Amino acid sequence: MSYTLTQVRNMVMDLVGEDSVSPTFWTAANVDQLDNWILDAIEEISLVTGCNTEELRVPIRSNRRFYYLDPGKGSTLLWIKHLRIEPQGKRLALKDPEALSRDDYNWMTRTGTPEVWFPVGLNTIRIVPYPTVEGQLIEATVVTVPQTITLGAQYLPIEDQLIAGVASYAAGTVMIQNRRLDKVVGWFTEYHKALGVGMSYSLNLTPKTIMLKGIGGAGVGIVDPT
Repeated sequence: MSYTLTQVRNMVMDLVGEDSVSPTFWTAANVDQLDNWILDAIEEISLVTGCNTEELRVPIRSNRRFYYLDPGKGSTLLWIKHLRIEPQGKRLALKDPEALSRDDYNWMTRTGTPEVWFPVGLNTIRIVPYPTVEGQLIEATVVTVPQTITLGAQYLPIEDQLIAGVASYAAGTVMIQNRRLDKVVGWFTEYHKALGVGMSYSLNLTPKTIMLKGIGGAGVGIVDPT
């Protein structure tokens, strides 16, 4: 992470035709609007790519079934990547209550070393079974939105290779606000390219796999891709 908010802000200004050295619109009085769009981009990229993660270690208490996962550091939890029980090093499987009820009608009162989990709301999990003794830990890897940046000199908490995506997303948002819809698609296409997501499978098919054969006669159908 080696780009500050000010540097990315200047990138976006240059991309949309604003003078980043002597801006006429995004002056100190209203540059917060542009900063918010940059931070929106970081939030979306964090959600799409899972690039911002934190490791949490929560002690297991006897007879406790529910645990609250707090990423701390001013971050906001987006989703849970995986859970492990230590010291066993056992990874917990994600399972919904309906499936649990089909497999084991006593799951709600089942005790022992945890094997599965399911979310309750955003930050809380239920482990099944639940231990009656202490001495174990829940080790969680969670995807987060990093703490909001408030100073231009602060480094953005995102990998350098994703900065182009941040700038493209913010530039596209600027175009929407300015009603330059002819420019929006181009910037959001660049955003998806920078992240390496959003590519349609159908666009990657070779002509052989989709070419129709025998049009107007017998044997109409899709050519066998093999």
